[in-house]
Amino acid sequence: AIFGPMLLQLVGLLVLARLLTPADFGAVAIVTTIAEFATLPLVGAGLSSYVVHIPAIDQSHVSTVFWINAVLGVVLGAAVFLCAGSIAGLFNDPRLAPLIAVSAIGCLLNIGATHLGLLQRDYRFRTIALIDVATMLATQIGAILLAIFDFGPFAIVLARLVGISIQVVLYFGVTRWRPSFTVDLKALAEIWRYARHVLGFNLLTFWSRNLDNVII
Repeated sequence: AIFGPMLLQLVGLLVLARLLTPADFGAVAIVTTIAEFATLPLVGAGLSSYVVHIPAIDQSHVSTVFWINAVLGVVLGAAVFLCAGSIAGLFNDPRLAPLIAVSAIGCLLNIGATHLGLLQRDYRFRTIALIDVATMLATQIGAILLAIFDFGPFAIVLARLVGISIQVVLYFGVTRWRPSFTVDLKALAEIWRYARHVLGFNLLTFWSRNLDNVII
């Protein structure tokens, strides 16, 4: 289950290495680092693990987690989109601006943390693994097809968005839970107390792994 997505990613990279230039991969490396940092509060704040952690499933609690995730996605996506030009200027590479702006859509699409937590809570790890494989397969095939049609670095950026979309659709499809239009204000403090430590740790881990890529 773990090696399936890794193997697909390796094969995809080998094919893309024949279709894209080193400059394309360099641009994608910068954009990917920025996109992953922007979505870290969505996937690295422990929202899915919080759903696993709570003693009993409560509709208002779980819906609150979902809407926190959705609102954060809109705010972070807008921030990345508005800062795209400034970030490109920082790297003195104007072609990064449209790539970063497009990658901001990923923040809006990352709304599957709650459903992932519910799947983990029900021990449906085989389902999660199959979704991961399907997501990676769609991402790699999409990137290769777009690269063949001369989309350049946009091939990988757009394919990543396709993969996120498919992942979220599958999460929604295999779980029966749907969010209600309610937010529990008392739950916000509890979620923050849980998520802040997870997010802080993941922020440190993220920059320890990716700071060298940004500097280079």
